Amino acid sequence: MVAGFIEGLWGRLLPRTEGVERFVADTSENWEELQGVAEEFRDLGDRVVTLGRLKGRGKGSGAPVDQPYAAILDFRGDRIWRFRAYFDHAEGLQAAGLSE
Repeated sequence: MVAGFIEGLWGRLLPRTEGVERFVADTSENWEELQGVAEEFRDLGDRVVTLGRLKGRGKGSGAPVDQPYAAILDFRGDRIWRFRAYFDHAEGLQAAGLSE
């Protein structure tokens, strides 16, 4: 499930690189379930800010996770060239030059 989620989200957005492959493998090794739930999008022209929550369950421990996240996706033309993630909405908004 985890690999499918990540592959579905980032596999379409980023070119296939060794780093992306390693990220998918590492995430699959550590999470039984992991889902990014986007709750808000802010279109800033050449940048999109997404605010949401990561929800899941750790592999092995079964520990539940419900963590806020902010993602900044920078575009060049119609392609994402940089992706930054923060585990705090305010920090992500500040990095994008915004406030709550």
